Amino acid sequence: MHITSEVLRAAATDSASPAWETIWGQACHQGTCDPDSAALLPWLATTAADFAGDQQDTPLILAGFITADATAADRVTYAEKIEVLRALAGDRLPEASDDHAFVHLLQAILGSEGNEVWGKELDRLNDGEADVQCPECDEETLLDMTAENPDIAPGQPCRALQ
Repeated sequence: MHITSEVLRAAATDSASPAWETIWGQACHQGTCDPDSAALLPWLATTAADFAGDQQDTPLILAGFITADATAADRVTYAEKIEVLRALAGDRLPEASDDHAFVHLLQAILGSEGNEVWGKELDRLNDGEADVQCPECDEETLLDMTAENPDIAPGQPCRALQ
């Protein structure tokens, strides 16, 4: 991962800068964050603290993804900054601009707490989806919560047993 200082400066001065796309693309790809991206946590904490209101969302959400994938050693190294980021996301949560922002901020909090499942998957709710695991057979299935006739319902046996 190599992000130039110019890209970091552009992102730190404008939460809507296209530089954020570059940072996201370098730090995380297809649901997994580069192990080296943990080095961005101090910069993300400073940047988020410098922004006001909903401008904080992008650095906080990115930090949540990074911390959800962080190694145990990185979580120790950056513990202070992770706590700052978690607190900022917690403060921001009641002020979320809409349901999608609320879900992303809650996901950032869970990621900063080391929750590898909900810290990475909670945003599927914004798409009307949820990965669920059958308590009887442990099979995972993607639940479409927008379907009129969902594939599974409480109390019904799972598809694997049918």
